[in-house]
Amino acid sequence: MFSEALAQALVYLEHGNDEGVEVEGWDPVLHRDIWHANILLAHDSDNSSGYPRVQLADFGSAVTREDYATKNVPALRQQWHFRLRGGTVTGPGEGDLREDVSQDGLVIVALSRITMQPRGYRDEFANRPAGKGYSKELTEVLAGCLELEVENRPSARVLLDRVRAKRVKVEGDTGVRLWEGYVDEQGELAKREVVVTEM
Repeated sequence: MFSEALAQALVYLEHGNDEGVEVEGWDPVLHRDIWHANILLAHDSDNSSGYPRVQLADFGSAVTREDYATKNVPALRQQWHFRLRGGTVTGPGEGDLREDVSQDGLVIVALSRITMQPRGYRDEFANRPAGKGYSKELTEVLAGCLELEVENRPSARVLLDRVRAKRVKVEGDTGVRLWEGYVDEQGELAKREVVVTEM
């Protein structure tokens, strides 16, 4: 649900609505600063799903395509560990909306590995970006988000479609597979699978 909400936010930034339909006059927005501190969770009193509403915040580094065309691009304030290529990105891919897709993937890596430095796991991005114990479906979605070459990453719309398709496959008839964190007998952070059959 969390990864779906993040992907839907990127679709909105790109298209001006959450359906992914082009809106006449909409100038696509590149957030450029997606990391855990800029993701807010809220609870709606009329929300029957029990899941929090995910909101993307802090648009101080955001730019539009027009901003790139006119070179009106503010300095990037983003956390270094939430960029696939550290430092300043210049050249091909700069200003590409799929840069936000990679940051979305890095947020999921950070949450699943319980780390503030998801780039530290980049050697595992192709095979096990989330770590051991996570579904093949999550691994496939994350591997696409974390492609080093921008043109190989999915667009926000394709990412949203993939997340939804994989969620349906995982949920199936057996319930939703979730993970919970806990402290094991040695005092280390660990995670275990929980299957929820009713929502």
